[in-house]
Amino acid sequence: MATTHEITRMTGLASGLDIESLVKAGTANTKNSLDKRKQKLQTLQWKQEAYRNVITTMSDFKKKYLNIESSSSIRANAVMKSNKAESSNDSLKVSASANAAAGKYTITSVTQAKAATLTGTRASAGTVELDFSNAAKGSNTVTVTLDGSARNITFEGGENAKDNFLTALNDTFGEISAARFSFKDGTNKLTIENAASDKVAHSFTVGYNAAVGLKNDASNRIATTSKLGSLDFVTDLSGDKFSFSINGVDFSFDKNTTVKEMMNTVNKSNAGVTMSFNSLSQSFELKTTQTGAGKELKVSQTSGNLLNSLFNIGDKLGIDPTLATGLSDKNIDNSITDFTFKTTADGFGASDGITINGKTLAVTDLTKKQETEKITIGGSEINAKLHTDADGNTIYQYTQDGSTIYAKKTADDKFETVMSVSSEGVVNYKGNDLEDVTEADQLKNLGIKKKYKQYSSDDIAKALNDAYKASFPSGKGSFSVESSDDGVSIKFTPAAGEAVSVSASGDVTVEGASSNYTETPYPSDHVIADIDKISFTVNGGVTFNMAGNGKDGKVTINDLVRSGYFVYDESTGVLAVTGKNTITAEGESAEVFKKLFGTDTLSGVDNVGSMTLRGSNAQMTINGVTLESNSNSFTVEGTAFSIADVKEFTEDDIASGDAEEITVNVSKDTSKIKETILGFVEAYNEMLDKVYEQINTKRPKDSGDYYDPLTDDQKDEMEADEITKWEEKAKTGLLYHDSTLSKVFTQIRQAVGCANVNGMTIQALGIDTSDDFNEYGKLKIDDESKLDAAIEKYGDEIANFFTDTTNGLGTVLNNAVTSAIDTNTNKNGYPKGTLTAMAGVANTRSDRNNMIYNQISNLQSLIDKLNDRYENEQERLWSKYSTLESYISTMNNQSSSIFGTSNSST
Repeated sequence: MATTHEITRMTGLASGLDIESLVKAGTANTKNSLDKRKQKLQTLQWKQEAYRNVITTMSDFKKKYLNIESSSSIRANAVMKSNKAESSNDSLKVSASANAAAGKYTITSVTQAKAATLTGTRASAGTVELDFSNAAKGSNTVTVTLDGSARNITFEGGENAKDNFLTALNDTFGEISAARFSFKDGTNKLTIENAASDKVAHSFTVGYNAAVGLKNDASNRIATTSKLGSLDFVTDLSGDKFSFSINGVDFSFDKNTTVKEMMNTVNKSNAGVTMSFNSLSQSFELKTTQTGAGKELKVSQTSGNLLNSLFNIGDKLGIDPTLATGLSDKNIDNSITDFTFKTTADGFGASDGITINGKTLAVTDLTKKQETEKITIGGSEINAKLHTDADGNTIYQYTQDGSTIYAKKTADDKFETVMSVSSEGVVNYKGNDLEDVTEADQLKNLGIKKKYKQYSSDDIAKALNDAYKASFPSGKGSFSVESSDDGVSIKFTPAAGEAVSVSASGDVTVEGASSNYTETPYPSDHVIADIDKISFTVNGGVTFNMAGNGKDGKVTINDLVRSGYFVYDESTGVLAVTGKNTITAEGESAEVFKKLFGTDTLSGVDNVGSMTLRGSNAQMTINGVTLESNSNSFTVEGTAFSIADVKEFTEDDIASGDAEEITVNVSKDTSKIKETILGFVEAYNEMLDKVYEQINTKRPKDSGDYYDPLTDDQKDEMEADEITKWEEKAKTGLLYHDSTLSKVFTQIRQAVGCANVNGMTIQALGIDTSDDFNEYGKLKIDDESKLDAAIEKYGDEIANFFTDTTNGLGTVLNNAVTSAIDTNTNKNGYPKGTLTAMAGVANTRSDRNNMIYNQISNLQSLIDKLNDRYENEQERLWSKYSTLESYISTMNNQSSSIFGTSNSST
């Protein structure tokens, strides 16, 4: 860029020269050259914009009619082989796939699938517990809100504070409600009773105040913001800590946990359940997120009785008892020195595992991973998942146009499709859609299996030994691994004399012995501690001191049983607390309990310690056949039935007139197919109209010259609306007779006109190309009845004509359009599309990687240089003429001085 200097530009007052005109004249050639380049630059930018408008038009057309996932795609079987299902009952939701069999279905019974559900009754006791012991003598004021109306209740404290409060409360609200407050059963639990004609479920809140013993506002109704400890349940809440498990997931809460926090914790866990609260009925519900007979809801408690209170189930759910297990002699078979497992080098999947002495090893470094490989499809590099077929060939899995492709590599490094699966799940094999065959079924049929990363023997051994040490820090066993063509052999060698039992899961199996010992439960006179007395406290009250009656006066199992608070099963070696009792121990007795039970505080039950509920399957009798499903969805010959909203009924209900059978008719959806074809024809013609308008519109002229972009000087002499009108004309005709665009649309028209699948052509549908040269191959339908008849008669053939993955109209047209607007790059870095290579597409890599952009970039560089040159020439000429002007001015001043002095002398 030119450097601007501080130059005083003199205007020619002394010389009489028009310096500004002289400078303009002196820089005119450079200025003209600069203006012409700027005009050319603007023309290129407008031309690029025109190309991009065409690309957008074609892209919009492709997205709607050629994208296989579009609901109006002529390439999609789901659209072009569209079927419709119509139900006589709106609550039965039905839909027919492209492969659905036509026919009529009669449904004569419906039973919905159920989740495993624990449904509670009203949990709230409807009371608020108050304490008047701190109600000072004199006047006390508490705010009470009844059904949204707040009142200040003023009462006298002291000895009669409770009665005074109740009187003041009923006197105050007696003006607005017939309901009466009272204290429940002589307690301090405030409740409200309806009048005989009053059916309202009243709610009230007592504001926090020391005079009534409240540190927080308290309501007679449960709210999700309520803290568990502040609620008055029908089943009284006991304990300060509440621990329970749901489907094996443990939860712990305390009195300060809010209802909302509790439910959020449960619902966000991996227990697979949803806990909800109904504020109207004041009840809780817990259910599995999935339905079906195979779904279980197992709940158990280990501390407190929160579940009993939430679901108002009284004592139906106790606390799981604390058990001492494994009270037995282990007779070790010394001939068993190691344990062998068989698996593969694929690693461990989610269900694979090795368990030693009841602990499953957490193997984290052997995750089963499917192998991938980078391949190039359509010019783009993608990650393909690898499989192998029955012959050992590598099969590549990747996604293309919404479909999953399974392909093998040919000798020339291309990819040949073995099978494909559409986004709707339809399997295509050798060009044919397979009915009632799933992706998994076909992969099995072809012997195609996933190819997994292979772990070395050393990798497997290290991972297992690390996991073993993590589970058994003091363990002296070890793993060794050998690999062969038959798989991987894993050997675990325990320490000499160590009692070991093992098991395996998933693809890991145990070969040979799974245990090196047999167990004989201890007799009840077995000594459990080297002490002569064991002491414990029952339910926080009486302390028992049980003297040892075993050998040498030591404590035995039977000494615990004699207390009446323990029971022992000699057949299993299990010792447990009896009844609903809590046993605690201290000192050396506590250490004995910890050794036996793992804790010094033991719990027993006199009822069920856990509860298991099960879901149920859905049943539907259709055409006399009863089907069963773990969800409320059924699929019969390609037609999907959803009974989730159907009121259950039986054949007996139909016979008694209490219900009606439901009929479903499945047929070809000719209207949908016709609608898609008509829409396609219309959109195709609109695309041709827009593009050929560009190709056939000449550049307008003004007095024999084209409308070129305006220079800055020209714009300075025009009004804004004049500039706009001029530029509209200057943008017109930039693609006139454009050879690139003409070639692209010749190919597109040929693709449409020449498509042929087994003799079926577009003309067979009653669709012709226009004979009018000026319409450039637009499609026309003179008689829609011909199209109707063709769809009715040749439904599947017509669908194949559009959807065939090799020669179908949708395929060849998509190929032609894609070859023009593809933004993926070739090996030279240019876009593959003919038009995108010319003009690019905004917000893609092609935006700055196309021919016009390169021309614009080169031209901009030239303009920058010319601009520098122009500015330098201006500065040079202004400097030259300013110096001359200064010189003449100085001479004039000197002349005036000389002649002025001379005249004075005379």
